[in-house]
Amino acid sequence: MKTLERVILKYLLRILYYFSYIFRVKKRIVFATYRNDTMNGNFKYIYDEIKSRDLDYECVFLYEKFNRGIKGIIKYFGHMMKATYYMATSEYFLIDDFYFPVYTVNKLRKNTEVIQVWHACGAFKKFGFSILDKNFGADNNYVKYIPIHTNYSHVLVSSKEVAKYYAEAFNMSEDNIDPIGIPRTDIFFNESMKKKTRDNVYSKYPSLKGKNIVLYAPTFRGNSQSDAKMDISFDVEKVVNELPDDYVLALKMHPFVKDSINIKNDRIIDLSDYPAINDILIMTDLLITDYSSIVFEYSLLERPMIFYADDLDSYEHERDFYYPYESFVPGPIVKNTEELIDVLNNNSCDYDKIRDFKNKFFDYPDGLASKRFVDRIILKKDI
Repeated sequence: MKTLERVILKYLLRILYYFSYIFRVKKRIVFATYRNDTMNGNFKYIYDEIKSRDLDYECVFLYEKFNRGIKGIIKYFGHMMKATYYMATSEYFLIDDFYFPVYTVNKLRKNTEVIQVWHACGAFKKFGFSILDKNFGADNNYVKYIPIHTNYSHVLVSSKEVAKYYAEAFNMSEDNIDPIGIPRTDIFFNESMKKKTRDNVYSKYPSLKGKNIVLYAPTFRGNSQSDAKMDISFDVEKVVNELPDDYVLALKMHPFVKDSINIKNDRIIDLSDYPAINDILIMTDLLITDYSSIVFEYSLLERPMIFYADDLDSYEHERDFYYPYESFVPGPIVKNTEELIDVLNNNSCDYDKIRDFKNKFFDYPDGLASKRFVDRIILKKDI
């Protein structure tokens, strides 16, 4: 969609938003996302906490992934109209990523709040206003007409350490950024939830049972969600053959990637169609990643990590990071198959570095983030 088309859409949605003022604001919490078509991530844990307390709020779920073609565009436009109405008539409107309808109005209606529960932990790859005019980011001309990341009443983050970077990325004051923890990380501290999760994963992938898991979970390559590409640049067959017999190599591609993986080896298991990455992480014995923010979640488990960064220079040029990559990541960096195998066979891990990383990026590593969210954001309690 071109800038002119977005500007026209912006004013159509703005008219609908102000027209919706004829309806009263209801005691309602809306969960809206373009990322998923099921209840997942932070939304699931926040919703479960709300329901467990039997709070007197109506909950509405607006999930819609964009599909190309005329039918997809029409359906998407209908979704945005519905979202705009709910944004104007609900006390709380929760989003977890860029969400166009939020940026179409000058000011939120009284007694309504938009809460950004961003899909990534910590601050790793730059985003938002931090990457204006880069390949992945918006350009200055676009944000002049569509003020992205505006109208956030609260932004949820994992620690005070990263608040300044979210303020930069969202072009807002740190006063509205809440370092109270990430709800979806609560699972790492709840044994009954972890057991239930293991059972669910084993039922879907029975070949994992009784195996140690090395997980490769990279970020995607590409300039946007629509052109996300898969990238496996090391020899997976060679790597898995170097692992002990009781190990498997699991692959979890980024949700934006639509390409299928065609590998015929019963020790290489594709988990990309499993929706909840944290469910997989709790079963993972060693993580291989590159520039993915799952490094933050996985650090809560204090387990070994390896960083496969064969395109570091080009990625840093195109996207950049909030911290110097080489000193930031809590594990060894490798750039080819041989280096990866060497580190896997070396069996060394700096656990102190992982713990320091965890403590730097999580102010509350306690499994109570969902509770704090409801207490502070919904019930307005001091915590």
